[in-house]
Amino acid sequence: MNFPDNNAFALNTDSLISNWNYDFETQSVYTLLIEVRDRFDTMYLDTFIVNINDKVEFTEFEENPVYIDENTGPEILISSLTPIAILTTDIHTYTLSADTTNFPDNNMFWIQTDSLINKYNFDYEIQEEYILLIEVRDRFDTMYLDTFIVNINDIDEFEYFEEDPIYFDENQIVGTMVSVLVPVGSLFGEELTYSLSTDTIYFSDNSAFSIVEDELLSAEVYNYETQNEYNLLVEIRNEFGTLYLDTVLVIINDLIEFDDLKVTNFVTPNEDGKNDYFAIPNPELFSDYTLRIFNDNGNEVYLQEGDYNNDWNGLTTSGEELPSATYYYTFIQKGQELNNFVGKVTILRTSKF
Repeated sequence: MNFPDNNAFALNTDSLISNWNYDFETQSVYTLLIEVRDRFDTMYLDTFIVNINDKVEFTEFEENPVYIDENTGPEILISSLTPIAILTTDIHTYTLSADTTNFPDNNMFWIQTDSLINKYNFDYEIQEEYILLIEVRDRFDTMYLDTFIVNINDIDEFEYFEEDPIYFDENQIVGTMVSVLVPVGSLFGEELTYSLSTDTIYFSDNSAFSIVEDELLSAEVYNYETQNEYNLLVEIRNEFGTLYLDTVLVIINDLIEFDDLKVTNFVTPNEDGKNDYFAIPNPELFSDYTLRIFNDNGNEVYLQEGDYNNDWNGLTTSGEELPSATYYYTFIQKGQELNNFVGKVTILRTSKF
């Protein structure tokens, strides 16, 4: 076939008509062979040249890349797609390419007419740039392709909780409010939910607490002598599923417990560094207590009024050495008749060698 270009045209009486849209970049010249017959059926032949003019076409989108703040939520207008160098009188349709193998970010968006819209909330810390492939088709179904970049802006977010560390008294009943969780920093969203992380491998202390709305509650009775610090991991989520994390330290306050005074019941004042002194735990809690030591005959041999600092080592008030024997102590809070402790303490004098 010597004139294949004839397929691209048609004749209607004396009118030469195009059969399809022409693309200069595909073919710029068409050579036709036209037959002319008179009323006697005499045929004349002539070639006919059709030149295709190159016109300025789609090159790129006017707004590309675009910049969007993180945590602004889903279904937000990202951009009104405005192509450069296409006649405004033409009709264009925009679609995201189905090639999600090479452009997986296309799954994160959709196009309505010429509006690019996100399906999900953006989180800068998860992904800061999205690369899309957009198809533009004109009224002749000519397709143009261009990549489109969406950059996510990092914004100031949640930093920490206002009360951290938290101080909480021991021996409180289960369900007591430990703290109201007040975040410091920007949290996008109107519906915030608080929860303790389920990561109990690294944050096993989470099981000792619960959260109701924004209140941290005790889930057990805490005993300073058993455990005095709890490290928690708290999660905050907004209505778009954005997750914020922060650790919270709960410190248990030691309180005086009047059922028993946990003291050393013997003293070996030989300066070997072991049981040289009559010691009580946390003596600072007993700053207003008076310590008295008595011998077997009931005679007072030692007196310390307030601010006892675990420094009695078997001497009298005047500094004389007391012999090995069993003695009796009273530890009495000033003005509180009920908050008293009594007991025995034995002095064992042995050589440190």
